[in-house]
Formats: sequence, C-alpha cells, structure tokens
Amino acid sequence: MASHELPERLVRRDENLMSCRLKAQAERDVRLDVAARANGEDNDTHTGYYSIYPLPVSLAMAVSTLRLILLAITGVACGIALTLWLGSAGLNVIVLGLGAALSALVAYRSVPRRGQPLLPSIALQGGYTIWLLFGAVALGRWGGLFDVVPLLAGLIWLGRELTRRPAAFLVAVHGLELLLLVAQLGPSATATDTFNLFLVHATLRAAGVYLMVRGLNTMWRRESRRAAGG
Repeated sequence: MASHELPERLVRRDENLMSCRLKAQAERDVRLDVAARANGEDNDTHTGYYSIYPLPVSLAMAVSTLRLILLAITGVACGIALTLWLGSAGLNVIVLGLGAALSALVAYRSVPRRGQPLLPSIALQGGYTIWLLFGAVALGRWGGLFDVVPLLAGLIWLGRELTRRPAAFLVAVHGLELLLLVAQLGPSATATDTFNLFLVHATLRAAGVYLMVRGLNTMWRRESRRAAGG
C-alpha cells in the first residue's frame, strides 16, 4: 500500500462520518418536528434550524416588526378619522378593535397550535372585555370590574385548557351578566338608547359564544381526523 493512500482514506472516512452525522441530525430534527406539531407545539424549540440559519429568521422578524409598525400607524390614522367622524361611537369602535387585535396577538403566541380555531372567539371576547375595562376606568364605574374579572379569568382558562369546562363557564358568565344588565336598566330598558346599548352588549356576547362553540367543534373534528388517520 502506498503511503500517500493513507491520508486519502482518512479524509474519505472523515467525510463519510460527517455525512452520516448530518443525515442522522436531519432525521432527528424531522422526527422531533413531527412530534411537536402533533402535540400542538412550535417546532423552533425542537430543531436546530434557527441556530444554524439565523439570517432568514432575523429578516423575518424585521419584516414582521415593520408590518406591525405600519399597521399601528394605519390603525391610529383610521382611529383618529373615525373618532372625528363618529364621536364617542368611533372611540368605542377603536377600543373594541384595538382590544381584539391585542387579544388575538396574545392568544396567537400563547395558545397551543391545536387551539388556533379558537382565536377569533378569544379575540372578540378579549376585545369586549378590554372595552368593558376601558368604560369602567373612563367613567369611574369600578363596579364594572365585576364584569371584567370573570371574563378575563374564563378566557385565560380557555386558552390554557381548551376544553368544555372553561367554555361552559364563559357561557354562564355571559348569561348572568346580561341578566344583571337588564336588572340594572330597569324601567329605562324600553328607551331607544338604552335598548340599543343592551343590543350591542348582547350581540357581542352572543357572537363570542358562537365563535367559541364553532372553534371547539373545529378543533375536535381535526383531532378526530388526525386520530383516525393514525
């Protein structure tokens, strides 16, 4: 055997070992990614993609941040125009919209992936809860916090557990608070302005419950199809 063949064989052996290691790492990352998706988790904590390729992630974060800034500027401009046009009604729409956007962002980052069908409901109910909180603080009606706290607790519970129990709790809270609202309005409930106020509250609460039930059914159907598919 020639002496110069030994280094060449060592180099080929090292290349083969490196190739096998990279292949094994890739297969391991794929398995962990599939398992993470099945469990409703994000795959960035299980694979080495972000540590190996930091530049695309940095660019994606920069683009996302720029979009959020542009969206915020557009929202502020639209909000000012809406307030000038509709007055206090415009302010209510702005608070509801911003509250829903904030709730959707928090839910998107905290709710497991399998619970994504619940995002519209959480966004709507969260925006409504923030609107109630804004009204209680702005008007100095601190009794309104008794409406806010149960709704907030129920939404957090729903986002963490994704089961019927927090959904049933939220339905009960909405129903009870609507009854209390009717009792507070009393004889003035027949007045046009008061009735319109009640109609707005009832519509927002009913829409939130409907989206919640629909989101849960969608989530359960997906899980049933995934289980049936093996």
